[in-house]
Amino acid sequence: MAFDREGKTLISGGADRGIRIWNLEERDNVLKLEEDSDPVIIFSPDSKLMAWGSEDGTVRLWNLEKKDEIRRWKDPFSSVSGICFSPDGKILAWIADDTIKMRNVKSDSDIKLFKEVSKNSAHSMAFSPDNKMLALGENDNKIRLWNTRTGKEIKVLEGNGGPFFSIDFSPDSRILASGGDDSAIRLWNVTRGSEIRALEGHKESVLSVKFSPDGRCLASGGDDGTIRLWNVASGNEIFVFKAYSYGVHSVRFSPDGKILASIGGDNKLTLWNVEDGSKIWVPSKKTSLSAHSIAFSPDGKTFAFGNSEGIRLWDMDMDNLLLDACEWLKGYLKNNPNVREEDCYLCDDILGLQE
Repeated sequence: MAFDREGKTLISGGADRGIRIWNLEERDNVLKLEEDSDPVIIFSPDSKLMAWGSEDGTVRLWNLEKKDEIRRWKDPFSSVSGICFSPDGKILAWIADDTIKMRNVKSDSDIKLFKEVSKNSAHSMAFSPDNKMLALGENDNKIRLWNTRTGKEIKVLEGNGGPFFSIDFSPDSRILASGGDDSAIRLWNVTRGSEIRALEGHKESVLSVKFSPDGRCLASGGDDGTIRLWNVASGNEIFVFKAYSYGVHSVRFSPDGKILASIGGDNKLTLWNVEDGSKIWVPSKKTSLSAHSIAFSPDGKTFAFGNSEGIRLWDMDMDNLLLDACEWLKGYLKNNPNVREEDCYLCDDILGLQE
C-alpha cells in the first residue's frame, strides 16, 4: 500500500488478488486492476507511475495518468518480495527469490552499469536519498555499496550481523542502518565504510529498521516482539515498546516523526506516540491485517491500512477525529434513555466548531 506524493491517491493490494487505485478526495475506487497474487506496490517519486511485483514473479509498470500498463517483466518460478524506484525515478529495482533485478524505466533495458549487481543475491536493498548509492544486504553476510552513476562497487561493509534482513539510509545519506540475524542493529559510516556502533537490546533477529524523517532517531522491530527507539547520535535506547508475541515485521514513521506504526507477525497493527512511548491506537482483536499494508500520506494527515474487510482511512488530525466521533454519537447521546442527562450534551461544543 502506498500514497502518491500529494497524498490524493492511494494504491492497495488485498486478499481478493486485486490492485485498486483510490481517489481520496472523493473516497472512491477509481480503478481496479486484476492480479493473480498478493502484490508489493510502490509509486514513482513523481507519482506518475506505479509498479508492483507479485508472488508469481511478474513485475508490472503502469502509467497512472493514462491508466494503462506500460511494461511487464516475468521471472518464472520466482516471487517478488521487495520493489523500489531510485530517488530520481529512472531505475526500478526489485528482489525476486533473493536475486536483484534492475531495469531502466524509460528504455525498458537492463541497467548495464549494474551488470555485476545482478550476479549477487540479497535479502534487502535501499537507494540513498541523494541518489548516489545503492546498498544491498547480500546473502554472503555483507553489505555492498554501489555508485549509481558509474555502476562500480564503492565499499563492502563487513562484520557480524548477517544475513541482513533490513537496511535503511539516514535522510542525509551519511549513515546506513542494518538489522540482521545476530540481534544487533549496526550503524555504518558509508564514506569510510566502517561500523560506527552496534545498538544492542533485541534478544532475537532484527527484521525491520527505519530512520525518523529528521534522522535523529532509529526505530527497529525484532523477532523478540519488541520495538525499540534509538538515539542515533549517542546510540542510547530511548524506548522499548513491548508489542507482539510473534515478532515485528514492519515499522514506519509518520512524516512529522511523531507517530510510529508497526505490524507484528500476528498481523496486529499498533500506532505509537514517539515522544512518550505510549500506544495511540490498537484495532480490535477481530481486525485482521496483512503485512506491508500500512501507509501515511505525505502530509501526515491520513493513515491507511488494509485488511480482509477492505481499506480503512483514518484522519490523523485530532480535531477532525473528535468531530467525526461526535457526529456519529450525537444521536445516541441524546436519544438513549440509559445516558445520564449531563452527558447528553457532551458533543455540543465540539460540533459547534463546524459552524
